[in-house]
Amino acid sequence: MTRHFNSDLCSTTQIELLERLSLEGYKIRALGPDQPVSQIRWEHVKIKQSRLKGRKGSSLANNIVKFLEKNLGNCDLLFVDWALVGKVGAFADRNNIPWICIDRSPPADSGFLSALQSRVWRKAWKYVSESTKSRNCLGGTVVSKSHKDLISNEFQLESGELCILMAGVNLSLFNAKANDERCSGLNLVYHGRIDRNRGIMNLPLILERLLEKDIDARMHFIGDGDVYHLLENISRTQPNLILHGKLNHNEIPEKINNYQIGLLPMPPISAWAIASPLKRSEYLASGLVVLGIKHPGHYLPNDHSNPEWYVLIEQQNFVQDAVTQIMEWEIKGHYSKMGSKSRTYAEENLDWDIIIKSLTKWIYQRLE
Repeated sequence: MTRHFNSDLCSTTQIELLERLSLEGYKIRALGPDQPVSQIRWEHVKIKQSRLKGRKGSSLANNIVKFLEKNLGNCDLLFVDWALVGKVGAFADRNNIPWICIDRSPPADSGFLSALQSRVWRKAWKYVSESTKSRNCLGGTVVSKSHKDLISNEFQLESGELCILMAGVNLSLFNAKANDERCSGLNLVYHGRIDRNRGIMNLPLILERLLEKDIDARMHFIGDGDVYHLLENISRTQPNLILHGKLNHNEIPEKINNYQIGLLPMPPISAWAIASPLKRSEYLASGLVVLGIKHPGHYLPNDHSNPEWYVLIEQQNFVQDAVTQIMEWEIKGHYSKMGSKSRTYAEENLDWDIIIKSLTKWIYQRLE
């Protein structure tokens, strides 16, 4: 069960999850408000939802329950997005169907909307905790160890009741080119939501200082958001700041495969400190070196050795120290060598096949 397939990059994870489970031989039916634009191996049923803010989630959950009441069939397991748990999880419990809460991210918006979403999110995990102990919930998926620790501590779930389902990558879509095959000069890229709470406005400062040091640098932004217009204003007088707008996900590999440095500017606030950024996996699969702000949400899974090709910097010194680090990389000129190492890390740790095997193993353990 999902809310959206096409509205943002989070849908990439959902589609890959369903595709890989289908390839493993499982029969999948997904319920959601919009139809995937790409060809799929699994059945999708479009479910209506309200267009009114504040009513979208509840109306979708109600309509999914109505659909399931008439079309449940031989359902062995339900995956339920956290925003739908209150209605759909309760339906699964009433009908003695095993189910799993999928939490790809706690609320990341700011202001009043975030407060509303946080309330729903907390109620969802509280219900999951109750259902795992006395009803049919197997537990839930989280995206990182820090996310797992947060859920376990706040909602009294055992470690075995949570499965880390981090953001993987389809390795066949991304290539680690030699540096002489990439765009000339130094090209830095950020892709994803271009929102104020993601630390975006620090990045033009890095570009400005690199240009002051006579580095032939360009900074690329892929996506849109609430500070996109501010970047547009900067780009009118700074042609080396390049805006690509929002692209279809299948267009992104061709772009970032040609750059050298991937950026993770998200600050250490709660939403990002427990995250598993999809962009991180895609940067590494493309053989980019990565530069970001230091906090648990940006740590490499399964590797805390601080490799040369993956550098995290304290937030208070991010602009200054990022420029210093980039200058060191420029002097050494080892982008191809470092890119080969980042690609190898992606192959060994972030391939979707590895992540799905971990998920299915956990599911069978919980069903025993």
